Amino acid sequence: CPPTSIEWNASSSLKIAILTEPSPIGSYICGQSKRIEFLMQYLVENTNDTVTLITAEVHDELRPSTWRDIAVHYTYGMRLPSYSQISISLDWTGKAFRELYNFRPDLIHVTTPGPLLFPSVAASRILGIPLVMSCHTHLTAYSHTYLPPGPNVIAEWLLWRYTAAVHSF
Repeated sequence: CPPTSIEWNASSSLKIAILTEPSPIGSYICGQSKRIEFLMQYLVENTNDTVTLITAEVHDELRPSTWRDIAVHYTYGMRLPSYSQISISLDWTGKAFRELYNFRPDLIHVTTPGPLLFPSVAASRILGIPLVMSCHTHLTAYSHTYLPPGPNVIAEWLLWRYTAAVHSF
């Protein structure tokens, strides 16, 4: 992202877009979703910032359009066969980018590694918006948990390459 400057002081407010999977407002609880929930809670209670959340659709739950005054937008998601508790978005409809384009945040925060990284990077580059990535998942460890011996070694190698690539945009 090209260098940008944000004029900020204690009384300023920012427009912040948070893109994350899994959703911090669903019934699935994990360390990543709780960290993002706490971040959103902090922003609502302690700042004047305007925040929007973009997350994967959760098929079997109610999908609120707001959470504590934060607008919530859903991309289409799919369940992984071996880990069906969460929904992962491939965002094949481009909804995440459209929401970022329409909202025009001052800052984009995306959790990685996940497919919502790609529209986040695109919006950051095209619209000149600063991008913050936070990595909360040791993706390579999942290859040994969910794949049989043999394929798990290949998957681990591929996942290390993927993780390095997505963090070097």
